[in-house]
Amino acid sequence: MQDQYEQIEKYWNQELSDAELAAFEHALQTDEALRRLVNLYETGSNALARQAATETQQATLQTTLEQLGKEYFTTAPLEKKRARLSVRARRMWQLVAAASILILAFVVGLKWYASQYYTTEILVAQNYHPIPVPATLSGNDQNLLQPGYQAYRQKNYPAALRFFTAIRSDNPQYTEAQLFAGYTYFESGQYAQAIQAFDRVLMRNDARYLENAEWHRLLAVLASNDNNANPYLSTILNNPQHAYYKEAQGLQKQWKGWLHRLSK
Repeated sequence: MQDQYEQIEKYWNQELSDAELAAFEHALQTDEALRRLVNLYETGSNALARQAATETQQATLQTTLEQLGKEYFTTAPLEKKRARLSVRARRMWQLVAAASILILAFVVGLKWYASQYYTTEILVAQNYHPIPVPATLSGNDQNLLQPGYQAYRQKNYPAALRFFTAIRSDNPQYTEAQLFAGYTYFESGQYAQAIQAFDRVLMRNDARYLENAEWHRLLAVLASNDNNANPYLSTILNNPQHAYYKEAQGLQKQWKGWLHRLSK
């Protein structure tokens, strides 16, 4: 996403390879946001081109007039000098106005683009990867979680939470139940409760769920208040063997980037 403006510029300047051009034109057919950005870029480029052409024509005319003045008049009246200065000032203000409009349009386009792809909510949604249900098979005890799983799949979150939170801490499926309680809280927008549920999973230090819980705890912290997420992100980034290490690197790049700041 962050290279899209560079790709648009190369596309406009016909600098893409055949393969890149084919991929870009295919993306134009399916991505409305990309088409809008290309149209915005085209509008701005055409405006600058028209302005440059006008400036060239005006400069040529000015040179011709000055040459004629030198040929037929020894000195130019003060009023004509002032008139030339006035024309030059108007041209300068026209250029400033055109540039300001183009910059404003570009900033508005960037702001819209950032709001479509780089808000905290979007970054969290893109990186949310709950374990499929049922997560494990553990004999007859699996039946204890089946009603919770069914309610969770149906997005009946209050019913799912009643089942998951009813599992006692001495039950072998307690950790799994807490993990899915965390998912349920998360998906229903109860991020503080989701963080607590994921913390309970981490306290059990069960290798089957540990790293998934760390990752989703980070997302829950981001969703609730992204100013507090740094320590949780660092926990994963400090462990290159972590199952979500690459995802954490990508998330950090997007979350710390200027497009995310622009989206706020």
